[in-house]
Amino acid sequence: MSISITKIRKGENVGSVVLDGPKQDEYSKIANLKESLKIEMLFGPQKGKGASAYYLLKNNYGFRGSRQAVLAQVIVRMDELLKS
Repeated sequence: MSISITKIRKGENVGSVVLDGPKQDEYSKIANLKESLKIEMLFGPQKGKGASAYYLLKNNYGFRGSRQAVLAQVIVRMDELLKS
């Protein structure tokens, strides 16, 4: 199974990439954690059980800094996965 990612900027298709294998897994995990981190930044960490997206990104992927800094690093990493 592969994942197709299309970049769209201001309504125009800028290009698309197909990820397969380990890259697909890492991209999907990071993309989900990125969205969760954005929600945490807006509404604060959830009070439920389990680790926060911020904690998981820092411990599993080695990102450092504040939530904003980690988000910026995640975006760079996602771009690197698409380019390689």
